[in-house]
Amino acid sequence: MMRNEKRNLKEENKKKGMALIDSIKQKLKEENEGVIKEKNEKRKQTMKEKAEEEKKVKQEEEKKKIEILLESGLLLPQEVENTRKKEKQDKLNARNERLRKNKEQKKIRTKIQQNLLEEQQREEALQRKENMAETVCSYLDSWKNSKESWKFKKVLQSKMILGCYSKSMIPDDHFRTFEEYIGDLKGSQRDAFLKCANEAKQDPNSQPWQVERAKRVIQALNKN
Repeated sequence: MMRNEKRNLKEENKKKGMALIDSIKQKLKEENEGVIKEKNEKRKQTMKEKAEEEKKVKQEEEKKKIEILLESGLLLPQEVENTRKKEKQDKLNARNERLRKNKEQKKIRTKIQQNLLEEQQREEALQRKENMAETVCSYLDSWKNSKESWKFKKVLQSKMILGCYSKSMIPDDHFRTFEEYIGDLKGSQRDAFLKCANEAKQDPNSQPWQVERAKRVIQALNKN
């Protein structure tokens, strides 16, 4: 038993030792990352300061060069003014060109975002149609096969009647059940649906399969 206790104690000390080593490694890693980050920031700052210093030196050299040329008569004050105006205009043109490119890139990004949004909206609309078709099929199946548990849904019935010429609303494999369902319609709702079906049948913009569905609807409504 003492041997087991010693073994357990040894394993526990080993685990503590490993945990301590991992902790030290993590601390050293964080310190190294901090040092590297600090060095990079200092390097960037140094490069920036060096670039600014070189710019100042270049400006001073250019200024002295112009002063020497002016004193020697090789350069007239008007030429200096023209040179400065040209440099100023060149800077302005370069700035306008950058702004133009940024504007074009922004338009491109906006167009890409708009396309992505439209694609997402199309996918969502398709998903809603698929969900609606599943709901309609389930409703019709319940009406046909489980009438004791079936519950009438007025809003869903209206959607089926309005969208019965769309396969995304009522798939082909459930249209026969839909015909049986609408055979029970009475009164003004039946008359209105019959009128719409006759209009769909005669509509020149209707697809052949839509005309066929309209004929089947008319036949189903006229059975009673």
